Amino acid sequence: MIALITAALAIGVLGNLHCIGMCGPIALALPVHNDVALVKSLKIVVYNVGRILTYGLLGLAFGMLGRSFVIAGYQQWLSIISGLLILLLFFVPGLSHKFQSIRLIGVLKNSMRDFLQRKNTTALFVFGMLNGLLPCGLVYIAIAASVATMDPVKGSVFMMVFGFATLPVMFAMSYSAALIKNKSGIVFKRASSVLILVVATVLILRGMNLGIPYVSPAISTPFEEVNCCKHP
Repeated sequence: MIALITAALAIGVLGNLHCIGMCGPIALALPVHNDVALVKSLKIVVYNVGRILTYGLLGLAFGMLGRSFVIAGYQQWLSIISGLLILLLFFVPGLSHKFQSIRLIGVLKNSMRDFLQRKNTTALFVFGMLNGLLPCGLVYIAIAASVATMDPVKGSVFMMVFGFATLPVMFAMSYSAALIKNKSGIVFKRASSVLILVVATVLILRGMNLGIPYVSPAISTPFEEVNCCKHP
């Protein structure tokens, strides 16, 4: 679980530059700039809690999907496919943008606009939850990793920790218009790229059943006889 949380934190923290580009305009659009400091902070936190809650629910659903592969005995292929999917999203980022043209996304954006105009705390919470459903390459990568956990609880924890790791930058974006300096941005971008490639590689190796401890352990199928249970 520690390794899982560390990976989720790392993806979230190092992916903050991506969050600035994708979700920064939304964070800046929050109707909080005329509020006093305490009320402004509360509204921003509520918005982000809604966003992180949606991530947790997505992790729960996709972790459950991964669990179904374990029951069916396809966990090795699931890990390999998850790793390959992450690589595909990384090297062909245009794939995630294609979802923007889906009609359902248009309906989602219209709903978000309606809640944003209401300007109350409850509306901001729902707005944050809807924001968590918007197409995002980084979120897709986190979802692929949550599927690979093959457990609904672990998948949910992974996604929520990932969302929590993006909170400081998203909070700062909503609270102030100040952005990360260009030099820092370049460092974050390069580090996040390396981390994504490492996560994808580890997932692929894990599914190859190479018998390497912690990296590619031997995976037994549900129908395999356990040596300790053999009778003489």
